[in-house]
Amino acid sequence: MDRQQIVEKMTTQLDHWNADIDALERKADGAQQSGQQEIHATLDSLQRVRDAGDDAYQDLHQGFEKGWEEVSAAFRQARQRFN
Repeated sequence: MDRQQIVEKMTTQLDHWNADIDALERKADGAQQSGQQEIHATLDSLQRVRDAGDDAYQDLHQGFEKGWEEVSAAFRQARQRFN
């Protein structure tokens, strides 16, 4: 799986989680008080999972960028040796 595929997969998953959260928020708005508490508890859990996914995506992105910079620098150094 290349970089673009990973980014697309993570973006798609985050979009699905956001859609699920939006649907639960709409459902909570129409539910009775007892149902709202349960929905809001589930919603809070989903938001924490989504936020953790966002954090993981940022970590992955930063790690990839750092690795890419290191590979690029190594390539430039190797190329300079042969010029």
